[in-house]
Amino acid sequence: MVAKRQMIEFLKRINKEEAVTLLVTSHDMDDLEEMARRILMISGGRLVYDGSFDGLREIAGNLTRLTVTTDGTRPELAGCRLLMERTACLNLR
Repeated sequence: MVAKRQMIEFLKRINKEEAVTLLVTSHDMDDLEEMARRILMISGGRLVYDGSFDGLREIAGNLTRLTVTTDGTRPELAGCRLLMERTACLNLR
């Protein structure tokens, strides 16, 4: 866990000091939320969510798995955009 903590602190420092955008991939939502304000979720190689962590919580609540199925119309989701119109299954925690 020491190496993980050091890596997170390093990435946060580089982001702040160099004013650069970093792309980080992880399944650990707690770590991602500590480092980022925006989250992009990919399922099956396609972008299925682009928004805030709070927006994702509004959609998922306390679920550990979120399944999004649309009928071809884009639902209104507070604080985020749904970017594809097919079934997507997202593991949140």
